[in-house]
Amino acid sequence: MKRGLMMFMLVLTSALGCKDEPKVKNEPVSETAEVEKKGPFFTFNMYGTFENNDQISLYYLTPDSEKLTEKNALHQDIKGSKTAQNVNFELPEKILPTRLFIKLGNEGNQTIKFGSIDLGYGDHKINIPDSLFYQFFSPNKSINFNKENFTIETNKNGNQDPMFHSRSILENKIDMTFF
Repeated sequence: MKRGLMMFMLVLTSALGCKDEPKVKNEPVSETAEVEKKGPFFTFNMYGTFENNDQISLYYLTPDSEKLTEKNALHQDIKGSKTAQNVNFELPEKILPTRLFIKLGNEGNQTIKFGSIDLGYGDHKINIPDSLFYQFFSPNKSINFNKENFTIETNKNGNQDPMFHSRSILENKIDMTFF
């Protein structure tokens, strides 16, 4: 009887332990597959007309950084056109900048008709229309900014790359709106 019970248990264990496992296909992951984004992300959208092909760079500082580095930079190639276009940047997840720098004219001299800038983080937005651009961003000596028609002319003279940096009023507004 003991032997029969042991044999029954062995057969029952074998039958239950040998289930057909569903087969998993080992297909390579497509590089175009979208990864679910978490967030929030700081966004910088610049609208304007760029006469020549170029590269626009957005550099940013955070509370943890003091110097501009490639680690804190995003780059976007621009195709020259007489039609206005958007240049969009999205910072890595949960990074809020304390200062912004817009580097223009990487490919030489450039003429830009500025439209507007929109900054966003989560549900919060800051809109900077063309008429207020100069109040929020200051040009270096390689940029000629016409405050009347909001035209930017870059002059890459070898000493300094054409760049705008955020003024303290924008930095305070970012702090009050997003932090």
